[in-house]
Amino acid sequence: MAQYMHDRGTDRLLTDIANAKPENKWGGQRFTDLFVCRLSRESRSRTCGYWFVVTSGTTSHTAFRTRRGLDLWLSRLGLELTGPLDKAGDQCRIEGEYRRVYIPAETLDRMNGEKIRTLHNGDYVDGMIVRCGGETTLYVSHPGVLKHDYRESQRMEFGEVDDNEDRACAIIAGGAA
Repeated sequence: MAQYMHDRGTDRLLTDIANAKPENKWGGQRFTDLFVCRLSRESRSRTCGYWFVVTSGTTSHTAFRTRRGLDLWLSRLGLELTGPLDKAGDQCRIEGEYRRVYIPAETLDRMNGEKIRTLHNGDYVDGMIVRCGGETTLYVSHPGVLKHDYRESQRMEFGEVDDNEDRACAIIAGGAA
């Protein structure tokens, strides 16, 4: 039986989540082949201050300045690390998958789910995480409508950025905060 996403305002069907294909209007892109690596101080100095980088196959996917940010992202999307990231150079596969779908902001406003701020082309925009039929989808609004302040969004989502490697890469007690 198909699982459907309902438009909160009109109760019409937006998409058949379970059977959506990438070529469909709302199909989006599925990410299944994710890996994460903890960078060394030297490698970090060549990035925008990231300690953790995530790749999808051989393509950059996202990056985090703190372990807290990485853990929050994993938790929200129902993903898990398959190994430790205790020291520079450690890398592991990320268990799980999710879909990312870009939609108009007015459509996002009518949906039910966990509202978040998420990066899109270097800008923080509104997003929503929806779990339906055992599948997690991150809906991202197009950035033309509303962009959020970058530094404010970073603090709101992940707390203060810390250049100290031990603090920035520490696992927060109790998991993602």
